[in-house]
Amino acid sequence: MRRRARASLCLGIVLPAGSIVTSAVQAKRRRLVWEIQKKLEADVARPMLGWRIEYFTQWPYVRNLVAHHSLYNWGRMQDVWLDK
Repeated sequence: MRRRARASLCLGIVLPAGSIVTSAVQAKRRRLVWEIQKKLEADVARPMLGWRIEYFTQWPYVRNLVAHHSLYNWGRMQDVWLDK
């Protein structure tokens, strides 16, 4: 529950008390999700919803850089080297 609350705060969205996490009514949850979506669209926010390896680019002099399915494993560069 706390993780969802932190995610909404990172986006700058203030959810009303008794929101998605505690609401058992599907129509109310759907309405809250639409409200969040409208706020994101109005702010021209571009949250990353997916990541595909097909969009991976690499220069010819970069060696041993392997594409991963995860966004967060790209920081590990101990095996990468430049052949210049």
